[in-house]
This record gives sequence, C-alpha cells and structure tokens, in this order.
Amino acid sequence: TTASASEAGPLATPELLAWLNRMIHDNLPETYEDDRKWNQQKEVWDGIKIWREGLRIETKRKKKMVNAGTWTRYTIELVDPDQTVQVQFHRLETLPDGKIAFGVTVDCQLDIFGRLSQWVRDVQLVSISANADANCRLTLDGTVEFQMNILRLPPDIVIKPHIDRAHVELTHYRVRRVSQIGGDTAKFLGNSMRGVVDEKLADLNGKLAGKINTQLEK
Repeated sequence: TTASASEAGPLATPELLAWLNRMIHDNLPETYEDDRKWNQQKEVWDGIKIWREGLRIETKRKKKMVNAGTWTRYTIELVDPDQTVQVQFHRLETLPDGKIAFGVTVDCQLDIFGRLSQWVRDVQLVSISANADANCRLTLDGTVEFQMNILRLPPDIVIKPHIDRAHVELTHYRVRRVSQIGGDTAKFLGNSMRGVVDEKLADLNGKLAGKINTQLEK
C-alpha cells in the first residue's frame, strides 16, 4: 500500500506513488540462505592397509572423510511480498536542483526456517528444524531525477532514482514451530535463527543503499 497524496505532499500524484511503490517492490531481496556450516566433514583414521612388497610387509594408515560437528542451515524469505509488503511515504518534495526527494518506510513479513544436525563420525545424533515469524522495517531516503533526452522526438524522459540512506531493523520475532525435540536443543536453534537474522540485517545496513542503487542501475 502507499500513502495518500495528502499524507505525502502535493507532489504525490497517484501515478508517481504507484511508480515509486513498484520500484521498491521490484528491488527488495526475496530470499536469503546461509548454509556455510552445512556439510561439514573431517578426516579420521580408518584402519591400516597391509600389502606385500617382495619379502617385505608394508603398512599404511588409511584415512577417510566423515560427517562431523554441528551443521546449521537457515533460510529467510519475504512472505507474499505483493500482498504483505506495506510501503508508507512520509516525504515527497521538490529540491532546489529539481530532483524529487522522498522518504519511505517499508514493513515486511519474513518466514525463517532453520535446520540443525549433530554428527559424530558419520552418525547423525540429532536432526531438528524450526520455523519462525518475523517482521522488519526498512527506512529509505532518496531522490528521483527526471532527465529529458532531446535527441529523440518526441523527447524521452529518463528517470534516475538514487537511494541516499537505507536502514533495516527487526520489529518482531517469534518461533512458531519446532520439530521432534524440545529442551535446550530447540532453544539453541531458535536463538541461533534469531542471531542469523540480526547478523544479516546488521550486514545489510552497511551495504543496503549500495545494493539497491546497483539494482536500480541494472
């Protein structure tokens, strides 16, 4: 949804609001996956190989790779972005250089999935998964520049949006389902999922404006 023209200012025509709204929807990342700690293995001793070389008996230690350690995998997805992403404009005005400045907040619903497996020498001791609901709020400030290409008739209008500042924060988090097992293992998975979300959002806050501008240029 978008703000009404009266809320965002006199420039907020339905057409401009619709265009800005679609620009934001089209440039939101819909899926993030973290599987850096999945499929971990280590090398272990696997007996001794014995063979004859003439009159000599030769031996060699054998090794093999086995699944080991704590495996974790996380996926973060936007929930039905066309229906649930809420866009609210709180600034829309013309600057002295002719650009249009805008400020907007974007509220998103997230579905978070996590899986944890515990392995010891190729034996899986624990396998557990969980789902969580979360909401995040993205705040964007930027400008839109309109340039006319007079080399074409009729002249083309080139629209150049640019994000000056972008910040995202988590506003809600709740584990809604844990499979098979409870106790400390379930608590660990739920907390680690929250940690992954916080880590991803913190990482995004340093790169988000640049990422969106790169996508806009494409």
